[in-house]
Amino acid sequence: MKKEIIFSIITVCYNAEDVLEETILSVINQNFKHFQYIIIDGNSSDGSLSIIQKYKDKIDDFIREPDAGIYDAMNKGLSLAKGQFVNFLNAGDRFILNTTLNEIANSVNSNETKIISGDFVLTDDSSSNQRLIKTRNITIKNLRKDFYACHQSIFIDRKIANKYDVSYKIKADYKWVIEALYQTTNQQVLKLDIPIVFYSKEGFSNNLFVKNLQELVRIHHEFFGVKQVIKNLHIYTYRLLRSVKDKIFH
Repeated sequence: MKKEIIFSIITVCYNAEDVLEETILSVINQNFKHFQYIIIDGNSSDGSLSIIQKYKDKIDDFIREPDAGIYDAMNKGLSLAKGQFVNFLNAGDRFILNTTLNEIANSVNSNETKIISGDFVLTDDSSSNQRLIKTRNITIKNLRKDFYACHQSIFIDRKIANKYDVSYKIKADYKWVIEALYQTTNQQVLKLDIPIVFYSKEGFSNNLFVKNLQELVRIHHEFFGVKQVIKNLHIYTYRLLRSVKDKIFH
């Protein structure tokens, strides 16, 4: 184990043999070495285990057992984390460059910074189909409306990283960030104007639009009240129309 651990990078996977190796390589090939790498596998039945074993000397902690869903698996990862900041880079996602962690570490004021976020590149199985997504600053004002960020491009101080609420099946990461933000000041939140990860749009929540929207409304109600839900009706409508459009034209 590294003497000084700045980051705990956690990869959650299940039957992801087609994309797992590229995720692992994007972590272990970082030129910044002060990190802990954790993999939580939900007892995959494909070839994931052989891929993980191939790189076992580079993986600090590994759990392979059934779980109660992705956020249950993430909580297992959190329980093993020892770094100052935690980040979830799930199977299929990968860091943009081998220098990414170094860039982030050089930007951090270790005494003040509690949340770090950055931009991301949306991608799919076709390497030519990529789009840079500029995220917004993580503020309560922005989070009242939507999660204008990317979970995989967020690093949160382990001391303010609560366990994920497993009653949410899709949006627990949104709630997780809000809860962390309530424990910070504006000066402790850092937005980097660089892409941090390639984010695969094939993720599980992408195909569960109705549940996704229900949980979005639930979070807004839980943290910001009925008035905010009413104010956000145009956002929900836009999401609905965009989903219909995507289904028609794809």
